[in-house]
Amino acid sequence: MSQSATSSSDHILVIGAASIDTKGRAREPIRAGTSTPGTIRVSVGGVARNIA
Repeated sequence: MSQSATSSSDHILVIGAASIDTKGRAREPIRAGTSTPGTIRVSVGGVARNIA
């Protein structure tokens, strides 16, 4: 390898999306006109975040 290929001044550009994923899950069947208990899970995602 040449020195330029291993130089610490090389730059990397990642293009894509970094987003927040929100997932909800009901503990029981959902019925119209009522409240349904459940859980909500939030996590980071997106293609750019996964690559970087």
